[in-house]
Amino acid sequence: MPIFKGYNEYLRRFENQTHLNKWGFDNNSIYRIFEFKDFKGAITFINAVAQMSEQTNHHPDIQLYDYKFVKISFKTHDQDKVTMKDYKAAHIVDEIYDGENL
Repeated sequence: MPIFKGYNEYLRRFENQTHLNKWGFDNNSIYRIFEFKDFKGAITFINAVAQMSEQTNHHPDIQLYDYKFVKISFKTHDQDKVTMKDYKAAHIVDEIYDGENL
C-alpha cells in the first residue's frame, strides 16, 4: 500500500503557485484526468490520493472510468469555490502521480 510521505514537507516546498497548467476549471472546481497503464495502477493512485486526503482533511471528488482513467476534482465545499487549499492539494496530487510520494 502506498504511503503518502509528508504533507508538512510538501508545504515547506510549496511556493504559493496558483498556476496549474495540467488542471482545468469546470463547475466551480479544478480537475485533472490522469491515465494509467492498467486498472491496478489507477487503483493504487486512488488509494494514495485517499490517504493524502485523510491526512489533510481535504477530500476531492474521484472518478474511475474506462478502467485506467482517474478524474480528480477539488473545490472547497463549504465555500463552494476553489481556494488556495484546493491548489495546494492539486500540487500534492501531481507529486503523487509523478511517483514522488508513493
